[in-house]
Amino acid sequence: MNRVKLFLPTAMLIATAFTLLSCASKPPLDQASAPAVPPPQYAGTDATDNIPCSEFDTPEYLTGFGEYMGSSAQFGLLVQNSTERAKQNILQKLGAHVQGLSTTFRSSYGSNQGSDVAEKMVNATDIAINKVISDARAVCMKQGPIGADGHQRVFVGLRIYKEELEKSVVNTIADKLTDDEKRSIDFEEKRFREQHKAAFESFKEENK
Repeated sequence: MNRVKLFLPTAMLIATAFTLLSCASKPPLDQASAPAVPPPQYAGTDATDNIPCSEFDTPEYLTGFGEYMGSSAQFGLLVQNSTERAKQNILQKLGAHVQGLSTTFRSSYGSNQGSDVAEKMVNATDIAINKVISDARAVCMKQGPIGADGHQRVFVGLRIYKEELEKSVVNTIADKLTDDEKRSIDFEEKRFREQHKAAFESFKEENK
């Protein structure tokens, strides 16, 4: 079967997938169902209080929320586990979008001749996203009160910026593809980056 050539620019394929992230940027109509993690219950909190370190996504960044309860004597472990949960929260949000991007790469650049260009692009995307999330630093960390049993909750909030994420994906794909592979999909790095930057800036303006 002959390989079908697509004329949609590579940059637009990724930009389309990142535009889908706007769905996560807008607060839901029913805020009662908004938190991905059930509201924690701990001493001293009124039902009207906000969940510590929990916030909505914005057009500029995605947020991750994590909380963990354990012995207050192991505070470092509480912070570590809360942070890991916050990272998993971001990965959950990105899951459907990353899957859609991977499907686009495979359908657009896969071939019956066994080309691994599409798989390289998919793997590069995973590497880039995991690195950005792994490097994310907490923008919020709160401690709940220590209970009679010596246990307490720790809350952590993370942010990853969409522009940083998009740049990481583009750069990693560019680094992973060989010159021959780039030629096979009409990949020109400078144009690829410029198109991405323009598409992302447009996306941010439309979602202010």
